[in-house]
Amino acid sequence: MAISRDNIIKDFLSLSVIDRESYAEREFADALAGRLEEMGFSVTEDDAGSRIGGNAGNIYAFLKGNIGGDPVLFACHMDTVCPGCGKKAVVEGDVIRSDGAAVLGGDDLTGIIPVLHGIREAIESGAPRRDIEIIFTVAEEVFTKGAKAFDFSRVKAKDAYILDVDGEPGEAALSAPSIIQFNAVIHGRAAHAGFACEEGRNAIQAMTTAVSQMIQGRPDPDSTFNVGTINGGRATNIVSETCSIFCEARSFSHARCEEIVEGNRQILQKAADDFGCELEFDSFVPVRAMETDENAPVVRRFISACESAGIKPVLKRTFGVSDGNYFQVVGIPALVIATGMCNVHSTQEFCYISNMEANARLVAAIVSQTE
Repeated sequence: MAISRDNIIKDFLSLSVIDRESYAEREFADALAGRLEEMGFSVTEDDAGSRIGGNAGNIYAFLKGNIGGDPVLFACHMDTVCPGCGKKAVVEGDVIRSDGAAVLGGDDLTGIIPVLHGIREAIESGAPRRDIEIIFTVAEEVFTKGAKAFDFSRVKAKDAYILDVDGEPGEAALSAPSIIQFNAVIHGRAAHAGFACEEGRNAIQAMTTAVSQMIQGRPDPDSTFNVGTINGGRATNIVSETCSIFCEARSFSHARCEEIVEGNRQILQKAADDFGCELEFDSFVPVRAMETDENAPVVRRFISACESAGIKPVLKRTFGVSDGNYFQVVGIPALVIATGMCNVHSTQEFCYISNMEANARLVAAIVSQTE
């Protein structure tokens, strides 16, 4: 059976209505497991849910091929961002969009649908194919927590195709950034703002002085920095005793990401010192940078599959992150394939049916490669 546009629409609509915000993917995981078993996959679910505070684990599926060679591995994530409950998809010509009450869930359903339909096409064609592995992760939207809880020792593939980035069919990301976040709190001294202001140490003044010196936006072409939140003070008649900020740096170079964070820490420390305050600073790394060599086998096979599917290959970088970042940490080079998702993480999210058709053909071509 050839890839069917009508079946793609039917599957998208039936799966998109299932609520699956991060940590609550149970019903969706069951639905995907059922579809995979119908296709002949052996399916298992790990204990990631109980380990990270969710109600479902990562799904791992395996299908024996009819030729030798390393398995081909596909991965997508099951969860959505908020608001992801009560979703309703509206079909208008080639577009499927959210009705505006919640996200559409095309992130990452626009990856899952082509994987299911492309693999089904490759199986039913009877063409030679290697073993196939699939990982559908939970809690990707909260900095790849599901992938971090997965036991990768069971994976036999040497590399992976992850369908989870914006862009047209044929685009694929070789690089994705490190992210370092930090909380900073400046502690001053409270005093009456009317008759004893000189006795106070104004934490808000110190913090805003520091923030005004930070380079937000793009410190350089390969990096970004943003002050996300700022909070402080209790009342207009009290010199503010504390002020806090929550910030994020991204860079394709992990070392550069660390440099940006350290530079801003020094700015904060100087401002705190200048105003007689104290600085409390805590940083952490949710994800590390991903970089796949453009000459790697996974890239060469992707380009060849694009040509077979009549799709122009375009290699790029993305400032977004995905499970691909963590796959690299465990030694699995990954290529993050664009799925055509648009306006993701918003209630104006939409996607194109033709893009899912194209990516289903691409997945089928990847599966059908014999080397």
